[in-house]
Amino acid sequence: MKTYILRRRLLTTESGTITLKLPTNFGTPKAAIFYATNSTAFDGSFSNTVAHPFISLGFAGNSGVSGGTHVNRSTTTMCRYNVSPLTNYTYASSTYVLEHTSSDNVTVYRRLTCDSFSADTITCTLTNVNTPTEVCDLIITVLAGDDLTVGVNTIVLPNSLVTPNVSFSTLTFQPDCVLFLYGQALTSAVGFQINYGAALRDESLTQRNSGLCSAYNVTTIDSRCGVNNNAVAVGRRGGTDNVNALTAFSSTGFTLTIQTSVPGAAFPVFFLALKSKVTDYALGTISTPTNATPQTQTVSLPFVPQCILGSMTHVPSNTINARQNAINISDSISFFTVKGENISSVRGTGTLSYNPSSSIITGTSTIFTQQISIGDKLYDPLYTLIGTVSSISSDSSLTLISNAAISPTNGSSFYYKKLSQYNVSYGNDDGAAAAVASPAITLNLFTKINSENAICADTAPSSANMIGKINDFTTRNEFKIQYTTLNSTAATGALGRLGWYLAIKNTESSRRRINIS
Repeated sequence: MKTYILRRRLLTTESGTITLKLPTNFGTPKAAIFYATNSTAFDGSFSNTVAHPFISLGFAGNSGVSGGTHVNRSTTTMCRYNVSPLTNYTYASSTYVLEHTSSDNVTVYRRLTCDSFSADTITCTLTNVNTPTEVCDLIITVLAGDDLTVGVNTIVLPNSLVTPNVSFSTLTFQPDCVLFLYGQALTSAVGFQINYGAALRDESLTQRNSGLCSAYNVTTIDSRCGVNNNAVAVGRRGGTDNVNALTAFSSTGFTLTIQTSVPGAAFPVFFLALKSKVTDYALGTISTPTNATPQTQTVSLPFVPQCILGSMTHVPSNTINARQNAINISDSISFFTVKGENISSVRGTGTLSYNPSSSIITGTSTIFTQQISIGDKLYDPLYTLIGTVSSISSDSSLTLISNAAISPTNGSSFYYKKLSQYNVSYGNDDGAAAAVASPAITLNLFTKINSENAICADTAPSSANMIGKINDFTTRNEFKIQYTTLNSTAATGALGRLGWYLAIKNTESSRRRINIS
């Protein structure tokens, strides 16, 4: 199996075909996971003045059934800034990998479809139905390889405890690992909810889930959040959690069973099923340290990983499998993805023109919008740093964070190095007012993208209580989280934070891409 991480910023006036290029000889993708949010702030900073902030997860790939075609699935959660009573909404789509609407689902801003996969390429179509007021950041985890089979599809939960089981039984393969999206999308009158989960076909049927929901039409924020190690999808909107567990795998699918409380409707659960070997995956819990001293945490694995993805929350580490709705605890959720081998460099298409007196780089025969992302580092042919990308204007023009560090004395060809980890966060301050009185403008509702640290747990308003970087992990049966921020005083006592991870084994004997480091 091969994995790769891409980042793409969607501009407010952009629409049409979006072509995403992978390294040469990467091959044809089998599946892609799309993470998205909108923001007006710099990387690593809280954005809390966006009119309709959202967080979204999407799957793209073959449907996995006989005669299956390329399909899209996504769940998006959005809320309205500075409005009381609070308006919020969850949208589940079987057409798009991203649909960004207003908090009442009346006004559609962006729609993104992942149309096709081809050699080293992902082709998408972006439609701006109504012009959005802020950019949208996409993070994409790409899965490929001759040993990988995938299925992107939908299973609908039964709304009955009399017949609590539902099976998906038309895959053309037996899955080894399944990722789940669950949103309880119905109408705006029930508020929002988003869940991300996973399950393995091992002896224990290991499964994990994290989720965040918020009540609708309230003047005081009422959030519920949690992490479960015995379910793949949990509805926390009602008086009792709707816990849905994966209870069996079959040769052509799997079975979900309602454990407690009906969901309230026949809600869809989207899934991405993966088939390679069950030993290619490891699924576990992240429980962060319980003191505020910067430190390193080691997570042992049965193999050397190449990619790690998952979710973090702000709920305390001693509250697994229990709904949390206390102030400063149930505030936020985040999704992360990490690729250890993205530290290698890739030869760029075309040539560059630059000089130390300017931050502008001009390309000839370049495809910046397809190859380069914000945060990428550019190097000359002798691997001397040119600079770090701040923004991209077109295929032939980009801007560095500062003036170019060198002149092109070693030639005009170039290499680029991708960032290796990302975290997309969304939250609101539980127990706070849904709106603030004039002249105050800053609210507790926030989105954030972090391109340097995968492990983040935030509490509104705008406080990073836990930040950790997953170090390079491609040489041993483990990964390490290096925490730079551990604020134990912002919640109840000196408690850690909860999340989950899915590690994917490094099954490649060699990487077929240029590495001049």
